[in-house]
Amino acid sequence: MPIVKNIKTVTAILGIIAWLGVISQFYTSVPAYLQKGRTLGGTLVELFSFFTIQTNILVALCFTAAALGASQTAFFKRRGTLTSVAVNISIVALVFNLVLRATYHPVGLASLSNELVHVITPALFIIYWLAFVPKDSINWKDGFAWLWYPAFYLVYVLIRGAICGIYPYFFLDAGKYGYPKVVLNMGILLIVFLIMDLLYIFIAKLVDRYFGA
Repeated sequence: MPIVKNIKTVTAILGIIAWLGVISQFYTSVPAYLQKGRTLGGTLVELFSFFTIQTNILVALCFTAAALGASQTAFFKRRGTLTSVAVNISIVALVFNLVLRATYHPVGLASLSNELVHVITPALFIIYWLAFVPKDSINWKDGFAWLWYPAFYLVYVLIRGAICGIYPYFFLDAGKYGYPKVVLNMGILLIVFLIMDLLYIFIAKLVDRYFGA
């Protein structure tokens, strides 16, 4: 198939789209934060504290690694890494579109940027994972190992929030809802991550069984 022969070109294009999503988020968000009196350093830390931004950067790095094909980018080409990132970007899309979309109404370029990081890039990466990422050697135990990233992120959010009083997502705002409620929300999120991990592993095993070499 021609598309398979030109996979580096395809991933290069997908990488450009993913990076445009991340860059446009900074381009539209930084001035808005600065107008509110935030410092540039504080603004950058705030933006990098969003799980959406972090995960979209990981997606862009995975596409870039696939396009470059260099040994230095091997980590981002591992099937376990790619599957974990697919899980995380799926969660980004689900949480935003099911929970947060009604609370956020950007306009103009900010609206396009929002769709890129929450809809277009997630959809493209999921399709890429389904079509091109090898599914063998993905085991059930991997689903538990993949929880380290969201778990570490949630702990970071609580620590940073306790220091500066800023939380990237309302359902993690311990200052507003208290730690018991937020810890419960974190537990629910980790269960969702685990379920999604196991779902992707199940899909991987099905694809490998029926379509693998």
